[in-house]
Amino acid sequence: MKRRFIIKTIALSVIAILFLLGAEQCCKPTTPTLDITSVWTNIEAHVDFDGGANDFHIILDNIDSSQVSTLWFNPMVSGSGLTNSGWAQFGSGILVSWEFAPKVDYCDMLGFCIFYSYDLDVKPVIAWWTYRTSPSLPVAILSFPLQTWEIAQDTVIVDIVWNPDPPIEGELAELGLEDAQDTRGDIVIGRSWAFSEKLFELPELRWDNEEFAKLKWNELDEERISKDARADLNITGFNTKRHKSVLVKYWVRRAGSDDIISRFINQAEIVEAKPEEKPE
Repeated sequence: MKRRFIIKTIALSVIAILFLLGAEQCCKPTTPTLDITSVWTNIEAHVDFDGGANDFHIILDNIDSSQVSTLWFNPMVSGSGLTNSGWAQFGSGILVSWEFAPKVDYCDMLGFCIFYSYDLDVKPVIAWWTYRTSPSLPVAILSFPLQTWEIAQDTVIVDIVWNPDPPIEGELAELGLEDAQDTRGDIVIGRSWAFSEKLFELPELRWDNEEFAKLKWNELDEERISKDARADLNITGFNTKRHKSVLVKYWVRRAGSDDIISRFINQAEIVEAKPEEKPE
């Protein structure tokens, strides 16, 4: 009798423990997984070579031309205007071009913006200025530390700044880049990031946008990035009920120089990821 009582007591205790564990699991708040749907990028490039230019080109890899939907041009130079822009498939990526007039000269800065649906594998390849004559002549290759994104461990947003340094050969050589002045090298960046309750349109992604002052920016120490390397930043705390996007802005200068050669603002739209459908 006593033995039965002990067994029954143990069984009830086990059931109670399992019930409590189940209740705790059910009531335990879960953190939604995150997903990136779209990316907006503003590139402000400084002309730091002689001779001038009237075209700007970039190549992105691992992206299809159908993923790009909008380009925008921010003259930043009195009288400068966009005459043509577009993108086309280039190997496994795309070649994007902006043509403007009149030409820009040493110390001028222009803004180039692109909006595309997101692909985790997008990577910057190269950027260069062209002086459009007959024929067009690539005049300067510049450091192209474009930023991309990843989601790691479901909730960590990874901001990546690249410093690509591909050799000028194959398809790149066919573009006439072999004779252009190559200004690529190690760079130093100054980066900051913020969450936003709204999505900014491409024309709003400017360093002088007064709305940016209302955001809580997290400033980071300067960081050096070698050629053909990357610098990662983990961003946590994004709340899909309060925030719609994460913004990262950063300036770029060559290692050993105090002069800023470019500035970037990048916005990613973050949503709660849809649960994966289980196969029947």
